[in-house]
Amino acid sequence: MDAEQQKNDTSGPEYDPESFRSYVSIMRETLAVLDEDYDGPHGVDLPPKSLDDLQWRGLLERLSRHCASDQGQAIATQLPPLQHRESVERRLCEVEEVQRLISTDQAPPVRGLSPIGRFLHHVERGGVLDGEYLLEVASCARVAGEAKTYFRSRAHVAPLLAQVGDDLISTPELVNMIEKAFDPSGKLADHASPDLGALRRRVANYNDRLRRRVDGYLKSSDFQTFLQDDFYTLREDRYVLPIRAGEKGNVPGIVHGTSGSGQTIYIEPTELVEMNNELRLAQMEVQEEERRILARLSRMVAQHAGTLMANVDLLTYLDVTSAMGRVAIDLGANRPALSSEGAVDLREVRHPMLTYKSQESDKPFEVIANDIILGDTEKDGKRQRVLVISGPNTGGKTVTLKTLGLCSLMARAGLLLPARPGCVIPMFKGIFTDIGDEQSIERDLSTFSGHVTNITSFLARVDGESLVLLDELFTGTDPAQGAALATALLEYLGNRGAMVAVTTHLEGVKTLALKSTMFVNAAVGFNIDTLSPTYRLSMGLPGSSYAIRIARRLGLADTILTRAQELSEGLGQAEIETILQQLEKTQDRLDRELARARNSRQDARKLEQRLERELDKLRREQRAWVDEEVQAALDELNTARDAVRDVVKVLQSADSPDTITHDDVQASQKALDALEEKVGRHKDRRQREKVAQGRRQVRTEELQVGDKVFVLPFKRAGSVLELQNDGKVAVQIGSIRTSIGLDDIYVSPEGPERAAEQSATAKRPYGAGAAEQEGGVVVLPPQSPSNTVDLRGLRADESIERLELFLDAAYHADEPGVYVIHGHGTGALKRAVRAFLPSSRYVRSYRPGQQGEGGDGVTVAHLH
Repeated sequence: MDAEQQKNDTSGPEYDPESFRSYVSIMRETLAVLDEDYDGPHGVDLPPKSLDDLQWRGLLERLSRHCASDQGQAIATQLPPLQHRESVERRLCEVEEVQRLISTDQAPPVRGLSPIGRFLHHVERGGVLDGEYLLEVASCARVAGEAKTYFRSRAHVAPLLAQVGDDLISTPELVNMIEKAFDPSGKLADHASPDLGALRRRVANYNDRLRRRVDGYLKSSDFQTFLQDDFYTLREDRYVLPIRAGEKGNVPGIVHGTSGSGQTIYIEPTELVEMNNELRLAQMEVQEEERRILARLSRMVAQHAGTLMANVDLLTYLDVTSAMGRVAIDLGANRPALSSEGAVDLREVRHPMLTYKSQESDKPFEVIANDIILGDTEKDGKRQRVLVISGPNTGGKTVTLKTLGLCSLMARAGLLLPARPGCVIPMFKGIFTDIGDEQSIERDLSTFSGHVTNITSFLARVDGESLVLLDELFTGTDPAQGAALATALLEYLGNRGAMVAVTTHLEGVKTLALKSTMFVNAAVGFNIDTLSPTYRLSMGLPGSSYAIRIARRLGLADTILTRAQELSEGLGQAEIETILQQLEKTQDRLDRELARARNSRQDARKLEQRLERELDKLRREQRAWVDEEVQAALDELNTARDAVRDVVKVLQSADSPDTITHDDVQASQKALDALEEKVGRHKDRRQREKVAQGRRQVRTEELQVGDKVFVLPFKRAGSVLELQNDGKVAVQIGSIRTSIGLDDIYVSPEGPERAAEQSATAKRPYGAGAAEQEGGVVVLPPQSPSNTVDLRGLRADESIERLELFLDAAYHADEPGVYVIHGHGTGALKRAVRAFLPSSRYVRSYRPGQQGEGGDGVTVAHLH
């Protein structure tokens, strides 16, 4: 591949089957050529219409924008669903890891990745690369080394990605050889070989000599009459002079051309011919030396071609993974659990594309979060399979369908879901949709016929691992027959085990949940006073269409509305509408009461936390006071003991006074012994408190045989053997079996409570989201000297020492959190601070500073 061929190769981020297969093979998947239905050996049935209806390609386009490389963008736009549950779970965990890294640390170093595959193939066939492309190869090799180091140093927070990083192979000698051979402008440096510098200096000398001689011609008064202009030029890299056409006979030499007008002839004077020849030969020697250098470097690249290509595949994988993590951050997404029983539990889920639309809009809007719950098992043992969504038009019914479908696609591809932590979704093998007006597809059929045709196209492929989404099912025909057909179809799909969500205005479909536990209702909200949808979904209720009331607000004639009301009463519709509206009002009231209850619970929790802190403070003060009193008693005891010893010595002497008897000494000794025993008890109790500090006494009702507990007198962990009738507990401590009172038994760090804490910690968002509690967000007081420490200008070790002392002081001062100012700089101080905080016993969580707090130059730590 010569330079011209390389420059003309402008292939962009288009789909490359080979790199696409490399991506999936890294995930230990096998991928053949994709067909238009995504229905291949990866075993997922996704018709093109489903992908279009659910805006899947629009989401992948957002994903591709976050990719740093062309090949990453190409793969992102064709992101495949994964076949095996283990692959999906691993991918979700990897994306969660990179989401955490980007949020709390720094993004993985995957930028600077070029599509060097064609260069590697070229050198493997003996080709020589130009300097520009050698530097691209070196850049990729350098990124591989940096990424390997990055993930290795973060294996404790990103263990799965660290495994991928371990497979990267560093080639520092290749990087150094290539980068040292070029100067900052990308030109081969003089020191790239022993001869190159000398050859270039020789060329420079020939150039200088030629320019001086040419300048002599231009300044010569005898030569001025021959010159058309007072400058020289280059033709075919040879110095020539512009001679007037009529004077060419007076300047012997080689003619190299004429001007457009013919008035000027460019002549290389005879005297310059030999000098130009010498210059040209010197230039050719330089070019040949440069080619030898490039050939040598290209051979080195060829020797590492296999390694470099494997690195590119892995870096592309990490690039796409990083992009998936950034999408998760965009959407405030969380890792879902994969349901093995077909349950859907998406709390506070938002439509991803609506979220992006709001973010990209000049006028951002609120994207309403809703709960979508389906698949619960009823009392009769039947599982809810069909979600019937009803309510007024433009109320968000179709958005709910698309949210469920798009989240199902995202999970299958390893993307996190824009829902609350703890979300659950199945791995659907097929996702089929009937959303939108099929007349746009079936031009010669009615709307009803278009829907039927589309449903028929996938009906035979639906099974127990399918998701079916149906929008306004069987509209465009007689409502009674449409309801009958819809009921039959939904029963058929539910009996096949499929998960189904359907939107409808048909009353016969709305009432299915009253007849079978296979169905569950949901209603979208509508504010009749403002004639606007609330977009809020209420599970368990059918929705009212509000047709007559909306028509009245819009000004339709009263006579028409009165007649419509009469007709609906005759059909029994008015009564149904009234019941539905009453149910919605009841649901609204319950929602408000639930919100008040949550707020009350949150207030109670805050009060409990404040009282706990105050109680802890009082306990610390009490312990400090007791310590002081015990120490004072010890000092007094030691003084008294010394006095008694002096008296004993006097009594033992020959001239002891008669006023002090032996009984007096014994009485004093007994008093001292009693005081010493009392002080000893205080010391023992204080020692017990120190051992028990940070642990909680076990409650009787939570003790079970087999539990791990901490036994205070032994200062060791043990296992519960028996709960005895006398209120004691039989425990096994190593080889010792003993009975211990409940007062001496504490929760073990290895026990169930610790496991629960670890589980909660694992589920808690990391970094910016770590301050979020169930009831809201912990808001810290404004920055002040008591809660702010400035570490700028300190070395990393000095800063950590100072930070540790500051955290200790803040904790004992009952500060809820602190602001740590480290600035931006090189990032070393920030990394040191954020690496230290998780290990501090005072820190519950931390996050980067927000706007108004100092941004990423500040870390906010929330204390226990």
